[in-house]
Amino acid sequence: MILYQIISVPLFLRFIGSDLYGEWLILSSVSGYFTLSNLGFSIAAANQMSQEFSQKLNKEATITFNSSRVFAIITSSVVVVLLIIFISLPLDRYLNIQLLSIESIRYILVLLTLRIIISIQSGVFFSLLRAQQKFHMVQTFETILKLFEILIIAITLYLNANLLILSINLCSLSILSYIALSIYVKKISKVPFNLSESQRSTISKLLQPSLSSMSFNLSPLLINYGSNIIIGGMLGSSYVTLLVAVKTLANIIKQGVSMLQQSFLPELSFINENDKSNRQLILSILIWLTLIINIIGILTFALFGEYIFGLFTDHQLVFPTVLFSFFVLANIVSTLYQPLYTNLLSHNKHSDFSWIYLALNTIALIGIVGFFYMNYTSLIVFPLAFLIVELFAFIYLTRKAKEGEAISIESLKKAGKLIMVKVNPF
Repeated sequence: MILYQIISVPLFLRFIGSDLYGEWLILSSVSGYFTLSNLGFSIAAANQMSQEFSQKLNKEATITFNSSRVFAIITSSVVVVLLIIFISLPLDRYLNIQLLSIESIRYILVLLTLRIIISIQSGVFFSLLRAQQKFHMVQTFETILKLFEILIIAITLYLNANLLILSINLCSLSILSYIALSIYVKKISKVPFNLSESQRSTISKLLQPSLSSMSFNLSPLLINYGSNIIIGGMLGSSYVTLLVAVKTLANIIKQGVSMLQQSFLPELSFINENDKSNRQLILSILIWLTLIINIIGILTFALFGEYIFGLFTDHQLVFPTVLFSFFVLANIVSTLYQPLYTNLLSHNKHSDFSWIYLALNTIALIGIVGFFYMNYTSLIVFPLAFLIVELFAFIYLTRKAKEGEAISIESLKKAGKLIMVKVNPF
């Protein structure tokens, strides 16, 4: 994912320029909101299946898997209905898109949304692999898919094809990858693919934690996708390109921590809730690794940030030092509480925080819109709002962890010694 973002931004800038790339980002942001329809359910299903497999409840895990497939089909149908309604609107005027025709806008949105629907279906298979302790396979498949996407983007843009052709090519890749994934999972998994084994009660049981997961994932999307749409409508697509370039580079630290978090999530789900010592140790190791990633990221950006940004944007954009620094700071604060959130997520006990986090981000987005309506056009308002939200989240989860004894000084010391032994070359 990190490699995809680092390579794709300069490719778009080099071949189509900042204005047209900004319009592509706006359309991608609009279709991106449809990912919310199943984000939470896949996570909740994966956690539930992990617990069932760890307790040798294979029949229950089968029901959970097939129930999640049914839910994915239902949500995909809802997405199709919403898409039909949405593309009937005068999108060029609403989104301030000037370089693409209304027909191209609609076709591109349909194709991008079809990719989202396919990703919803793929998420069910990924949840099964995670639950069966095969997270490395998920990472491998996603990495290969992203590499193919980069290749398609590079070839399509190099041949001077338009964004509609690019959308068709990317959508075709998604379809082929879904077919390959379904065949692969069916071959290696012992869980039968039978929709008749789904249960309404299982779907209902997973609905609450899935909504909580969705609310947490919705929060950054409100800021990220919402900011692209707001800026595009009020300032123009070139400003969207600048903001996305800065966020993408600043997000590298957060993406690294997120990958680390995902790799620890199945392990934490497998550990019994009452096994406090092991949970504290695993969580402490995750905290130490998060700090190490942050330190490496801070030093790299402090020494080479401007140079990296120049290469990253093909020297088409001026490096906004203050804007970039605030985004990096906000992302660092965000990564510091990620291990604590992972601990809650591993046993679907993240509901309270997820809804609070959603409320904070919603208030922040409303505040941003208010600033722009008052003709305050500085992009610095975005990382500032993000930073305030992340500080509140950090304080809340730190207190929660202290109350629940999620970590201890002893476990942190033990984890630190284990990491030192692993990295010590002597």
